Amino acid sequence: MYRRLTWPGVAIFALFLLATTPVGATSDTPAETGDVLGWDHIRWGMTTDEVIAHYGGALTIQQTKTSLGGCPVRYAVPIELLDEKWIVWLCEEQDSNRISAVNIEIETGHTRHLERFLNELTDAYGPAHAFWGTCHNVRWNGTEKHTWSFKTTKVSLINRDITVPWVVFRYELNTHAPDFGPGVCSDPPVDLRK
Repeated sequence: MYRRLTWPGVAIFALFLLATTPVGATSDTPAETGDVLGWDHIRWGMTTDEVIAHYGGALTIQQTKTSLGGCPVRYAVPIELLDEKWIVWLCEEQDSNRISAVNIEIETGHTRHLERFLNELTDAYGPAHAFWGTCHNVRWNGTEKHTWSFKTTKVSLINRDITVPWVVFRYELNTHAPDFGPGVCSDPPVDLRK
């Protein structure tokens, strides 16, 4: 049931850039000149039926929407990335079955590839537009969040627990709403482009 997504062995993180490479990009850091339109073959506003048909099926998480980290979800698509099993949560708009975000979370709760993922995203999108580095979760374990904001999409790499690392990727329709970080944060985010 897991859809294998392969690593191409190049400096671009294929899973997240397959269909998200910024439009009109011409520089070494294309995110500075373009936009990100969705994730993989998903575009914001597609229906869950369209997405499930493309992936050849999905797991039903719940018949009615339940919220997982601000993600109203009924369906998830299992994938394999490198040598790990991940779940792509299909976040729907609250009042429709249209996709507004995806949360991509490792099934086991921790990854061995955090540094590689961060390097690939930075190579593709440039330094994070916002980095939250002085935060903690309810267990007082440190948390971090790297965010890249584009006209259409906001991309985040969230480490929910630095000690393990418990990583979540989030691609979402950019509503330009305020971001309050990955837990309780003592300092505002830093723009790593500066």
